[in-house]
Amino acid sequence: MSVVSIEAPRTYEAWYMSSCSVIKSYMSRRSVTPVITLTVKTTGLKKREVENLGHYEFMAYIGVPYFRWGGMDTTDKLASLCGVEKGKRVLLVGCGTGYSAFHLAKNYECEVVGVDISNFLITVAQEKVEEMGLGGLVSFEVGDAHDLQFDDGSFGVVLTESVVIFLDKERALLEFARVLRPGGFLGISEIYQADDAPEEVSNRIEEAARMLSENVGVEVTVPTPRQWIGHMSDAGLQSIQTEKQEIGLTSGDWAEVVGRAGVARVSLKAMYYLLRSKKIRGRLQRDKRVREMFMEDETTKKFFGPLLCVGTKPG
Repeated sequence: MSVVSIEAPRTYEAWYMSSCSVIKSYMSRRSVTPVITLTVKTTGLKKREVENLGHYEFMAYIGVPYFRWGGMDTTDKLASLCGVEKGKRVLLVGCGTGYSAFHLAKNYECEVVGVDISNFLITVAQEKVEEMGLGGLVSFEVGDAHDLQFDDGSFGVVLTESVVIFLDKERALLEFARVLRPGGFLGISEIYQADDAPEEVSNRIEEAARMLSENVGVEVTVPTPRQWIGHMSDAGLQSIQTEKQEIGLTSGDWAEVVGRAGVARVSLKAMYYLLRSKKIRGRLQRDKRVREMFMEDETTKKFFGPLLCVGTKPG
């Protein structure tokens, strides 16, 4: 039996490179699976149950702390643009496992309510509340972004990160604006394609969006900055501003969240399922191809990237 030596990667991208290296080893020698099996034999769910998880639920299951086009630096920039501060009541839509919610509550001393449509992700988030010592500031509940169960004007700030591209943009942004107090801020962190992108680049972005759609099970489109502004304006928001960010899936700070040992565990669990499950392997290979098209193609990178878009509700 061969033993594969794996150094804990610092970034999400490095994790994928490490995973792909092990896949190649497996395909050529069929020798690394026993090592990985020993590492992940107590992960909990059966193989079929894991395969039935949504794409981002699977990421959470193996221990990836968050998945977005930017790290906590982007979260802080969005919070700054939206005036997040002590005493503010913040709604985080599409909160996932709660890392942004915890970050905001800890660093800004604001009250954060996190909502996500996934029971699985909310359960993970709720289990972490007491562990983080933020029970008085952070709460989570299952909810639909298109039909939030809050009264009108319940929040001073509504934030969402890498979520609106998966939603009916018109319905979702109208709903976000509804629960926002007059004078409050709505801030979204999403991706864009440039208004002046050449046709061949737009086609490449659309191809990547189709693969992402296949992974998540909903149609994904990538608006231009002008279109994002239009969506925000249609929701009744004013003083809309945008700020382009440097391309990057997640910065290395997710390694700091879970630690080097945690990243190693994520890598081993991912490799186990990449080797054992054709369904998950196909999903992650498509995901890898999406990142390559968005992040490694030098021409595409000139016309694509993360975008912060912030508006205020009249009042």
